Amino acid sequence: MPCQPCLAASFFYFVMIGVHFSNDILLTESLLVVAECHLLVNLPSYQFPFLSKDFFSLSKYFFCFIAVCIFFYYIMCLPLLQYDLLQMRLSVIVMPHCDAASSVCKWHHLARRMFSGCRIAVRHDDYREPPLKKVGISIINALLISNSQRNFVFLLSLRSPFTIFATVYREKLQTSMTHYQPSSLPNTRIDAADLLRAVAVGGIILVHFLEHLNFYSFPPLTKFDEAVWDVVFFLLSNKMYAIFAMLFGVTLFVQHDNQAQRGYDFRPRFVWRMVLLFGFGLLDLLFFNGDILTVYAVCGLLVLPLVRASNRVLLGFALLFALQPIEVVYFVGSLINPQLQPLNLGSDAMFGAIIPTQEGGSLLDVAVAGLRYGLPVNFTWAIEHGRFMQTLFLFLLGLWVGRRRLLYDEGHNAAVWKRTMLWSLVAFAVLCPLRYTVPQMFASPCAEASLTVMLDMWKNLAMMLFYVSSITLMYHRTRMRRYLSKLLPYGKMSLSNYIGQSVVGGFIFYHWGLGLYTVSGHAMSLALGVVFVLLQYTFCRLWLANHKRGPLEQLWHNATWMGARRPKK
Repeated sequence: MPCQPCLAASFFYFVMIGVHFSNDILLTESLLVVAECHLLVNLPSYQFPFLSKDFFSLSKYFFCFIAVCIFFYYIMCLPLLQYDLLQMRLSVIVMPHCDAASSVCKWHHLARRMFSGCRIAVRHDDYREPPLKKVGISIINALLISNSQRNFVFLLSLRSPFTIFATVYREKLQTSMTHYQPSSLPNTRIDAADLLRAVAVGGIILVHFLEHLNFYSFPPLTKFDEAVWDVVFFLLSNKMYAIFAMLFGVTLFVQHDNQAQRGYDFRPRFVWRMVLLFGFGLLDLLFFNGDILTVYAVCGLLVLPLVRASNRVLLGFALLFALQPIEVVYFVGSLINPQLQPLNLGSDAMFGAIIPTQEGGSLLDVAVAGLRYGLPVNFTWAIEHGRFMQTLFLFLLGLWVGRRRLLYDEGHNAAVWKRTMLWSLVAFAVLCPLRYTVPQMFASPCAEASLTVMLDMWKNLAMMLFYVSSITLMYHRTRMRRYLSKLLPYGKMSLSNYIGQSVVGGFIFYHWGLGLYTVSGHAMSLALGVVFVLLQYTFCRLWLANHKRGPLEQLWHNATWMGARRPKK
């Protein structure tokens, strides 16, 4: 029974560790931790006859449990708060017994792979046991995280068989934002990204023309028209959007990292850049109520705090958004309450309010309706159908792709894309039939709607990754590069091309223009889209022959760096 008060005291002290660690996040200057001697859990019991072997065994596992909790606390909590824990210095004094040392050494494998690069200084007391440098290394592997920016002095001193005093002085605690380390390699223009952007924008325009720019009014359709609709939506819908969104994250990384390499923090400038993008989105809404630029601007600001986060944190948030948390909540809620209705923020009513202006209004009517209803409907529809979470996920995925330099033809990137192409095909083959079977198994309309959103996004993501990997491989590793490179000008003017399709498409299909919605079936609409894309492509080649950027791209660039004290390339 003597072990019970000892364990109770140990638990109290470990609780105090958690309290002090929490305070340390709030920038306390130091902490004092007094803990029972669980570093001695492997001492032979005959040295302490009043303690049983169960006590040592229980203490050992208890200490391991606490250590794991501390691991997760530092790994998960501090990175989320953008704090770093790096370049630590450890001074170890004492270890009374080699058996205790060997016990500690057994635990260091828990963190050896993730905790490396620590600065270690080990010394010992005037005890009879030899220096235990290995023990010090084990302790630091088990308790400290390497990717930080502060120094510690960690003193362990044996005062009694059961008590260790550990005093930790915080010398420096700074945010990771202050000590961001840019990549050492130059971020040159990524031709593969321009190619993918060309494919994405061209595909988006073809889908929009097929939809009459969100004006779903068609003449009597033939079976061929219906086949055209099915094929185009199967191949392009939501896939091209996903490529375009992922490339947004790649561009964010390149711009941010380029400025960091020059010693500048791009984040304040990026905020202004997103304000400008929102302005371009408002311009787009004057002609087309299905604008995505305003959504991109807001999502860009939401992911900005993660631009300097570790890859672990970045991928953690990306996974969270990919799981569609809103739909997960509604799905679970529908299992508890089958009468629960799907998320409805009123997008259908707002779309209905826009239709009369498309059908019989003037350009001014369309513009007013676009700003009044189109702006909110883009966000409400995106949230209702999982597009908002998907966009956040794709932005973070693009950031990670940019960090890994996967769109460059270097290293083992080709092998990565080959594996991606293979596994994306497998994922699509599994998810596609699930998308059209599993949701129908649930009687609840909310459960069916939530599962449809989730499976549809994952299915389209798999197909998008197949497109990205196959196009990247063809460009880098096949003779197709010669022909694919001719598409690069179209991708370099993606903003001009996107807004241009809104102006011209609105003129072609809406009442204020030619009003071809009354005669243009799906096949004719697709043909008009192909002709328009070819005309845009010709314009891009002619324009870039004499200019470095497209017209709107140059305007965006100049406005982004307005007031900068140094010239931008």
